[in-house]
Amino acid sequence: MSAPTSPADLVILGGGSGGYAAAFRASELGLNVVLIEKDKVGGTCLHRGCIPTKALLHAGEVADLAREGEQFGVKTSLAGIDMDGVNSYKDGVISKLYKGLQGLVKARKITYVEGEGRLTSPTTVEVNGQSYEGKHILLATGSYARSLPGLDIDGTKVITSDHALANSQPMTPPPRTIAEAGTRSRFSAWSLVMTFVPSISRPGSERA
Repeated sequence: MSAPTSPADLVILGGGSGGYAAAFRASELGLNVVLIEKDKVGGTCLHRGCIPTKALLHAGEVADLAREGEQFGVKTSLAGIDMDGVNSYKDGVISKLYKGLQGLVKARKITYVEGEGRLTSPTTVEVNGQSYEGKHILLATGSYARSLPGLDIDGTKVITSDHALANSQPMTPPPRTIAEAGTRSRFSAWSLVMTFVPSISRPGSERA
């Protein structure tokens, strides 16, 4: 895709929930918008955060209702949990919302640029060697799974929420400690017993 010949009204760096929401609103107001995302529109929230977590939580709630049906006068029982089926449901939710977002971006005539962007001036973002100039720039760079100094994330003993959400089977043994309690850590309610660490600090440093 070649860069626009004239500056856009708004160039947004980051296509997550903050970025695409701003793009949609700007488009509604009649602005010419360029939306840049290095991964997939929807960002962490849709693909590795809020949405898959809520899908897993919903599946857990359905399991609870099946197990506790008799207290409502409904004869049900829980035979087990098929994690492949649960993950298929989760992936289906993500896919449906992702396709919907792609359709909205196209329908609202937003210029979508896939690639890692870099702010090179107060009015310019560079992506894949192309420069995109905007009268206004919005930085909506999102989030990522953060580590701690001296802690090596190996994907087995020490994992991030990305690893946990991608895991097709229950973690054995279950995690003992979870640092940070954002939306993505709440799916630990799948009957895990753990120590919750709201913050971790080092001597002589600010809270992490």
